[in-house]
Amino acid sequence: MIAMKYELRKQHDEEFLQWLSPSYWLVESQLSSFRQQRSEGTLQWARTMPEFQAWRLSELHENAERRITWINGTLGMGKSIMAGYFIDLLKIQYPNAIVAYFFCRSKQAGLTNARDILRTLSYQCIEKDKDAREALRELKAKGFQVTDNLGIRYLYEKLLLDPLRNSPEIFIVLDGLDEADMAAQDHTDRTGTPELHVLLTCLAKLPSSRLLCISRPSAKISYIIRNVFSKRIDANDNRDDIDSYVRKTVAESEILKAQFKASYTDPIKYFRDKGNGIFLWVVLVLQQLAKLKSRLDFQKCLDNFSAASGSMEELYSAILSRIAQEDQKWVQEILSI
Repeated sequence: MIAMKYELRKQHDEEFLQWLSPSYWLVESQLSSFRQQRSEGTLQWARTMPEFQAWRLSELHENAERRITWINGTLGMGKSIMAGYFIDLLKIQYPNAIVAYFFCRSKQAGLTNARDILRTLSYQCIEKDKDAREALRELKAKGFQVTDNLGIRYLYEKLLLDPLRNSPEIFIVLDGLDEADMAAQDHTDRTGTPELHVLLTCLAKLPSSRLLCISRPSAKISYIIRNVFSKRIDANDNRDDIDSYVRKTVAESEILKAQFKASYTDPIKYFRDKGNGIFLWVVLVLQQLAKLKSRLDFQKCLDNFSAASGSMEELYSAILSRIAQEDQKWVQEILSI
């Protein structure tokens, strides 16, 4: 009997996957990747961050304060890893609630546009809500097709609003909105509003839900959603995590220990002064320094990386300049893909 129920559920899941065509597995792959990238013991500051706690515990009526929150920070701060951490926390803390999420990635099919987000959120919601699953099953039985010629607002009503009217609590986490397609317009909207803008304003009104957006400042969420609360993360927020990572990485590398000592450089102070809180900058610089056995090369790279302080673009240029001249052309071609 149990095996039969499992097979029936599996068949229904496959049918919904085909019908909705969500980016479900692409998103799950992103989440898995960010889980693996998080260093043990990090992001405790994010867990206790007042803005996250206020959002998590906010009231659920439409005009409630902090119910819609936008966390933003510059490239390389570890925002996506933080988003993945939040998702896992919410699943543990609220086992009976719906936790829906999406990771936007530019130029990656299935991870860029509003329809990708909408279909995926819908599928994630029916996994936890039997009433929503039944509502969508009835919609599917009537022959409703999720097509590109339907407007975002109408799809939202059919795939999220109507099925979730009776859901007690919903958490939605959207990461990387600065990488989403902000240009595609909803052809059913007479004002020419971009599809993503339409979707975000709809999600902001979804009953019994809390919406958390995470992105670079360029996404300008506060211009799209009214009454959104904004939190900017900076070097003071993740300083302890970076210190711990640097301390652990240097301690585990004989080359790094010897070279920092020989150069009379305190690695903790160096990365505090030069990293500007950009975790990815710190990771890449340590990876490059760990390859250098020559004291002269090590000092030269320290100086070069110092000139690229806190800038991912300048850091990439500094790293690229160390590649042999004959190899630079194909490396640049790969990076531009």
